[in-house]
Amino acid sequence: MNLLAEYEAQDQWRDWDAMLERLPIARGQTVLDLGCGIGSVSARLAVRAKNVVGVDYNAEFIDAARQRCPKNCAFLQSDLGTLDAKVIPGADGLWCSFAAAYFPDFSPY
Repeated sequence: MNLLAEYEAQDQWRDWDAMLERLPIARGQTVLDLGCGIGSVSARLAVRAKNVVGVDYNAEFIDAARQRCPKNCAFLQSDLGTLDAKVIPGADGLWCSFAAAYFPDFSPY
């Protein structure tokens, strides 16, 4: 099983909808999905928000996310550690479920 297939399998037992119901997302807002993976959450956020911008390092995941998500989603392949915030439009909210685990050094700059 490749990594893409593993992510798709994991999606079957995660209750994203129950988590997202608790978020204060309004229909006219833009939400960033950092570490968007295969776009499972991006697609769900797109139902609640005006626009979703997903960012992930894995090109295969970005391709899968683009196929999965509606037109109000945009995706950027980038390393979150070196991401230039200027390339991302202003956002009203942020979703980041597992990406923070890849940044163990939280010391101030």
